Formats: sequence, C-alpha cells, structure tokens
Amino acid sequence: MGETLATVRGSIYEGLAFAFSPPGEEFYRAIKHKLVWPLKKLRSVFAWPTLEEHNLLEGLIEKGRREGLDQSLVSLKSEYHRLFAGPYKLAAPPYASVYLESDPTIMGPSTVKVLKTYEEAGFSLSLSFKDLPDHITAELEFMALLCEQEGGAWQKEEFSQAEELLSREETFLVDHLAQWIPKFSSRVHSSTDSPFYRALASLVKDYVFLDRDAVHALGAVLASEGLMPTEEGTRDGA
Repeated sequence: MGETLATVRGSIYEGLAFAFSPPGEEFYRAIKHKLVWPLKKLRSVFAWPTLEEHNLLEGLIEKGRREGLDQSLVSLKSEYHRLFAGPYKLAAPPYASVYLESDPTIMGPSTVKVLKTYEEAGFSLSLSFKDLPDHITAELEFMALLCEQEGGAWQKEEFSQAEELLSREETFLVDHLAQWIPKFSSRVHSSTDSPFYRALASLVKDYVFLDRDAVHALGAVLASEGLMPTEEGTRDGA
C-alpha cells in the first residue's frame, strides 16, 4: 500500500504544480489526467470528507475541456497572468517569501532556506526553470519528487529509507508549506472571482494539511509494525 499511496500522492503534487503553470493548449484535458484522476484514486483509499468537497474543480475542468480553446480558456490565461505572473503587480504572488517574510526580497532568507532544502535532498532546479526556488510550482514538484523516491523505497522494501523520506516530507509540509499555502489561498480568494482558481486555491490548501496527516500516520505505521529500526536497533521484531 505504501508504494501505491506514494505514487498517487506524488501524482497529485505534480498535477497541482501543473495547474499553477501558465494555461496552454489542451490545458483542461491535461488537468483531468494529471490531477482529477489521481484525486479519484486517492479518494478510493481515504474517505477524507474534505476531498469530497472538491468536486467543483472537477466539474469546472470537465466544462473547460469540452469547450476547448474558447473564450473560457482565453479568460483563464488572462487571469493567470493577473494573479501569478504579471507583467504588472501580482494580485496573488505565488512565492513563499511573500507570506513568510515581513519585507520579502529576491532570494531572501526563506528562499535561500528552500533552496538549501532542495540541495540537502539531492535535488536541483532544472536549467529550464526560470523562476525563483520558492515558486509554488517548484515546491510542489519537490514534494512530487520526494514521493517518487519514497515509492521506490517501498517497492524495494527499503523501509528505513521510506521512513527517512516520509520524515523529510513531513518536515517540509509542517515547517514550510503549511505555513504559507493557507495565506496564499486566502489571497487568491480575495483577489479573483475565477471559479477555477478559487477552487484550485482551496484544493492546494486542503491537500497540504491532509497529506501532512497522511505522512505522519504512515511514519507511525512503519514504527509500530517494526518495519524500521527501533531505538534498540531491532528490525522486523528480531
């Protein structure tokens, strides 16, 4: 179950990162595959009431997918740039530093800390990525990569490695994402009437907290079932 759950969780983070990227051709169709379907898979594993509340997003995506590149998508592109990309002052900046620092600056303390977190996990930003390290898409992709590695550890029955990755995920969720994503979500809600981006902002906020609890529970299961070393150095009950 651990491998499957890690894969689905990672897919959702990847889908959320894509949803906060500039809308392009086949955007709605891609969102359906990258985000809606993984959410449905997750609901088949966990009966989380909060996830059930996000059917609105699925309906909006299906409506947009049917309509294709019409005025709906044109409007979405315009709103994306107004909220997140510019060129004018951003209504809802998608950068952690804006919400974590009283006087945010480019590559300020919180941004440098995020970059260090990536490096400590063995990851680096792609050369094709032209934005700051604390952009929401980069941080969500980071979680997706951690989940991918965790899934590999479960598959190989490397339970101590799975536990280490879960711990890294939980730390990033508790100490970072959960500290700024709710503020970002509120900013989006107060800055737009777009049903899509309001629904997306609610989803990413709720998912961060749901996943935080799931990661904590999975770590507890590893410990309670004796699948990782205990303080006495035992394993698998040996």
